[in-house]
Amino acid sequence: MNVSKFSPDGKEILAKIEINGDRFYGSLNVERSVMIPGWIVAHPDLSDRAVRLWGYLKGALNGSFNIPGTSHTILATAFDVSDSTIRRSIYELRDVGAIQVVPRHKNGKQVRNDYYLWPAKHEDRVSTGEQARVVTGEQPGQERTGVYISNNNKDIYKGLTPEKTVQREKKKRVKQTYPDEFAQIWAAYPRRNGVNKGKAFEEFNRTIQEGRGTFEDMLKATENYALDRKNQPEYYTLHPSTFFGATERWKAYLLECDEVVTEMTGEMKISAEIYDSYDQTGVWINPVTGETMLDNPMKHDYNRPTNAEGKLIDKHGNPYRLNNLGIRERIGG
Repeated sequence: MNVSKFSPDGKEILAKIEINGDRFYGSLNVERSVMIPGWIVAHPDLSDRAVRLWGYLKGALNGSFNIPGTSHTILATAFDVSDSTIRRSIYELRDVGAIQVVPRHKNGKQVRNDYYLWPAKHEDRVSTGEQARVVTGEQPGQERTGVYISNNNKDIYKGLTPEKTVQREKKKRVKQTYPDEFAQIWAAYPRRNGVNKGKAFEEFNRTIQEGRGTFEDMLKATENYALDRKNQPEYYTLHPSTFFGATERWKAYLLECDEVVTEMTGEMKISAEIYDSYDQTGVWINPVTGETMLDNPMKHDYNRPTNAEGKLIDKHGNPYRLNNLGIRERIGG
């Protein structure tokens, strides 16, 4: 761990660690315990693994944990997963704003990324060695003194004389336009309030460009997902950027959402609802205690229900399977 950055006002110290050449930044907390914000713990778009990874990195930043290496492989070993799974967990954290990813360039080319753990943000910062000069206004190589201050969202340099004031102009916002195909997807998606439409389009467009899906399939999956989420709490509905993102959650909804095809007992319905919530959001409600749970329901003696053919089934009785990444995929009945 390295403590090397002050915030512009000098009140916050930023800690830094490097993992596989990428830098992770976080506000240094005087406490040694790891506090994971409630919104991260309960976020419907974050898996249990992503939440734990955020806490692990935060613990490394404040000195609670000692990471025995600097590679994704070391982290993957600690979590007993693959390197690619660790990267996907970072993507999940990025998509919901728990981690801010800032490309780092050298000689005009991107070489690595800087990662800022919420609530730390990327902004102009100075090294601790330069802090005294910034506070006093002494700038190396300058004869006069001055400091940068913020005024109405503009950076203004205040020197000894008013005529030396330099002001940056605000960038004009350009209204984003979207193709008709994405407009159809957006109109059908069951959660549009409070989400990042631009990010959703980026993930949708990337899937099309990389040949991982067609517009027709993605629209069908969106409509099926909307049907599945009908009359369900919006809070637990995936953000569209996650639905169309690297984990390809949308592929689980390519088949039609049929009526109940298996007669479900009361116990089966309870278990199915638990696993439907766990697979989709990473959290589930213990029906006995009412407690919000993060670990695998199997640890609490809840098993995935199956139909007469031995196939896993959801709360509607529709069969599904889990792929090698543990992501649910629908299959024919």
